[in-house]
Amino acid sequence: MGEIVSNIYTKPYEDRITVAVDLSSSQFRAVAALADDNGGIERILAVASVASAGMSKGFISNAEEAGKKLDELKKKISDNLSSLVFKDMLQGEQKPNVVIKNCKVSLSGTIISRHISKSRNLNGEGISQALVGDLYEQVKNTLASEWNDVFSINALEYNVDDEDTMTPVGAWGNNLISGKYLVLESKDIARDNANWALGNVDSKFVLSGEALAEVVLSEYDKECGCVLLDMGSCTTTVSVYYNKLLRHYRVLPFGGNIFTNDIKEVLSVSSGLAEELKKAMGFATASAEKCRGYVCVPKGEQGLTEEKKINVKELARIIEARVEEFLGYVEGEVCDGGVHNNYKVILAGGATKLNRFRDKVKAFTGRDAEFCSVKQEYVDKYGKYFNSTNKIEDFSVCLGLLSGEHVSSVSFEKANNVTEAKPKQGKKNKINDWGKKLFDILVNDEDESNDE
Repeated sequence: MGEIVSNIYTKPYEDRITVAVDLSSSQFRAVAALADDNGGIERILAVASVASAGMSKGFISNAEEAGKKLDELKKKISDNLSSLVFKDMLQGEQKPNVVIKNCKVSLSGTIISRHISKSRNLNGEGISQALVGDLYEQVKNTLASEWNDVFSINALEYNVDDEDTMTPVGAWGNNLISGKYLVLESKDIARDNANWALGNVDSKFVLSGEALAEVVLSEYDKECGCVLLDMGSCTTTVSVYYNKLLRHYRVLPFGGNIFTNDIKEVLSVSSGLAEELKKAMGFATASAEKCRGYVCVPKGEQGLTEEKKINVKELARIIEARVEEFLGYVEGEVCDGGVHNNYKVILAGGATKLNRFRDKVKAFTGRDAEFCSVKQEYVDKYGKYFNSTNKIEDFSVCLGLLSGEHVSSVSFEKANNVTEAKPKQGKKNKINDWGKKLFDILVNDEDESNDE
């Protein structure tokens, strides 16, 4: 049997490999990396992707379909790792599997962001760490009787005698200290998905919006105020940053599919044809210069029983109406984030590539808008590991999972001794089957028996 590549790995080499998995509605993507001594990326080892299945609005909806695709992804990433790690083996000799012990997985799904404030009378007292901790405990107690799973409770700011501060400890006050906290939580099966997917305590589970922000947002944008709008096919993530802090986070349960559905209903065409019309000639604003004329869809195309003539401007009006409604939702989320009016909108996700979408965002919000791009530091360091098939921008979330220090990574226990809720009925068998499948994909169960 051949030797492990000695100039790359020192045993136990498997302890240094981390696999980041991005479960999106269109693609399942994975990046395997070798960790350095500080927990960062030393080098990229393998990249793989497959078309997703069994996903709906950010979470697993069909365990069997998702499991098959995740099997395919696991085989790709494992084969690539084995070929690299055991590359000195003789040709034709079977290469052993590389055991994956550590992984990080992204989550979208139904994420709820809300602000909670708690206050305390000071009566001229100095502000101690214990007092600040007491405010935090009050927030935890507020959440303790609720059903939602809490991912994180993050202090945004404190106010002492009407003066805002991030560092209240050591200050003196006459009247009142109040703390404002951002709570990120989830309903339904999101937290359970995390537990099943990661399977061991060395792994982490991170909100996809935070992972993406790590790779595409500059510190300037986070400090001055920006909204990262990541619009996929079925979900849209709104991340609001200001003063370098995540101020608000929400996953909306719709994406580019809402435009497709409207086209389908209004024009009485199939979903496939509606999607093609959207991509080929759909405009986010009916006033666009090129938004004119007709296109004829021949008989037999996408099930048409007769030729259909489509007015391009009418198509644009259908899309524009829904875009304006969608941006109204986004504006409401931004207001909840408390960002001033000069914020920048940064666009991500395939649905934002709709013709004139950026122009519509600028006109509707009155604010600057630009498409996101991978920060140059990531391109310089990791660009060589990607190509025209596996583009670095498509793996932004995976790179963010590997690189970022995220405020809401899950530690696999309730963030605050929240009372355990009784499991919901009616999903147990399907969910457990998928959980076992995904556990086998990301963690080698034989390795657990060898840890004793």
